Amino acid sequence: MKVFIGWSGPLSRSVAYVLHEKLPYIIPAIVPFVSSEDISKGELWSNTLEKNLREADFGIVCITPFNVKSPWLNFEAGVLSEPVRRNRLAPFLFGVDRAQLRGGPLERLQVTVYEKSDVFILLRSMNNKLSVENQVNYDHLKIAFESWWPELAAALEGVVAQSGETETGFKWLYAIDDLKRIVKDLTGKCIMVVSLYPERDFNLFFVKEMVNRNLERGVSYAILIAESAVPAGRRVIESAFSLHPDKLCLVPVPDCVFDPAAITHCCLLNYECGDLDLRVFLELPVEEQAYSIEQTFWIEVTEFAARRFAQRFRDMKDKYACLPRPPVAASSDLRTSP
Repeated sequence: MKVFIGWSGPLSRSVAYVLHEKLPYIIPAIVPFVSSEDISKGELWSNTLEKNLREADFGIVCITPFNVKSPWLNFEAGVLSEPVRRNRLAPFLFGVDRAQLRGGPLERLQVTVYEKSDVFILLRSMNNKLSVENQVNYDHLKIAFESWWPELAAALEGVVAQSGETETGFKWLYAIDDLKRIVKDLTGKCIMVVSLYPERDFNLFFVKEMVNRNLERGVSYAILIAESAVPAGRRVIESAFSLHPDKLCLVPVPDCVFDPAAITHCCLLNYECGDLDLRVFLELPVEEQAYSIEQTFWIEVTEFAARRFAQRFRDMKDKYACLPRPPVAASSDLRTSP
């Protein structure tokens, strides 16, 4: 049985190659083949998949965080519109949750998540599509799977994302999860955040989780906010840093200074560690995304621009960090999230 394994992007390709190598050890009668070209380049995804599935008996599509939102995935017609072929196509989710497919065309398919039980169901499904004489007895299939799973899992765990791959499909455009991965891999010890809506930003679970992870490995934070974001913003931020208050430098800046300089959210990595390690990311100020930071997109500025941004906000920090803090009042926050 021919099994077509489709991919798009470096990580997806690496996953495809692992499946291509390991699956025949579990079901000897299957003959997997991996497309030699990235299916996102040059041809319509539906046309390419249609052609390969016509020649194959089964299809696996390797879905990763870096291609699940890519334009090539959002097709409406082709194979998916033909019910007779739907049970021959299995999206393989690697580092992707089923919920991320919600509302898309792949939601209608029986997907396989990279989990032991789900992978076995996929293999059992392929085995059932073999002719009776080529099928592996269920008990033998279970034994073979249990024997080969550690090696298959180790190979997949060894697959790593390559530099420059993003969830948006563009190397210059970052989704919030891309930024989270960059911050997670930070080698330096200092981060500056310029936050327009601190009450919103630092109330989010994933932001708190990311901050706590960095604090535990010794990263210090400088956070610049507008004075009008006090007191509610300060309470939220100081709560997020309650276990490591010594790692927080919270700087309320007069609105007349803050507003012209901070036109969007800004994240400066290694802002005090020298220009070679400095990286500066800006949130694209798109109105439609303003209500949820989880839907925001970011760009990284050039080295020259990064130095200018870092100098601007370092000067602001140095000037206002030593001033007496405004009293925390019970009144509502003047600057609120949109």
